[in-house]
Amino acid sequence: STEAADCSTITCDNGGTCNNHTDSPPCLCPLPYIAPYCESAADYCFTLQPDKRITKLPVCLNGGNCTLAYTDPYFNCSCPDGFTGTASEQSQISTVVVIATACVASLLTGAVIVVGVQWMRFHDHRWRQFCPFR
Repeated sequence: STEAADCSTITCDNGGTCNNHTDSPPCLCPLPYIAPYCESAADYCFTLQPDKRITKLPVCLNGGNCTLAYTDPYFNCSCPDGFTGTASEQSQISTVVVIATACVASLLTGAVIVVGVQWMRFHDHRWRQFCPFR
């Protein structure tokens, strides 16, 4: 049989609460802190988090440097030049290329519309000169 912890003699750090239901662990700890007494934080720089798409180590990709954080996702990546994202997973160059491509496509679409409208106006005017059903 297991006995509940004697909460009068247990101190849980960092917002942990005494576990008076079973004897193990003595404290229930908020993330990123770990049992038994919530005195230290788990190192999420070396922890897989599949629910957050962190499925490979190292957590920080493309040469990013990882440091522990005390808010979700419990790590910060200092990304090298040219990369961004929670895990330094996104190339800033690809972002620039996507934005530039969208701008060029918008300009070309606008130019085609303007040329098309002018062509229609010109040809509509010429057509009306010869149309017997005016």
